[in-house]
Amino acid sequence: MPLDERTTILRKNRVCFRCIASCDHLAKDCKAKVMCTECGSNKHLAALHVDGEQRHGGEQVANKDQSDDGANPRQNQHAGEITTKCTEICGNSPGGKSCSKICLANIYVTEHPETKVKAYV
Repeated sequence: MPLDERTTILRKNRVCFRCIASCDHLAKDCKAKVMCTECGSNKHLAALHVDGEQRHGGEQVANKDQSDDGANPRQNQHAGEITTKCTEICGNSPGGKSCSKICLANIYVTEHPETKVKAYV
């Protein structure tokens, strides 16, 4: 879901933009300890993180004039595509370590659209 849709939902439901957990206060009055896992900021959570491309309204699309030498892995990333990069050397531990991102989603069954299940995907 795009950032503007998320902020619209929060604003409509009068949810705090800082902790995203309360309708009893606004971000300026929020006392919760929060940290963005994307940039380390204590002003917002990752769900409301804005990177450079989003801030300037641009989508990340590969430039066809540039060569694909693998030097810039984000260069070839299509809009909406999710990639993960391991952030830690796993060493000799058996099985390695998963660094994949997870997202809470509402799952609906086609035959029973009124039934909703929340799951991480």
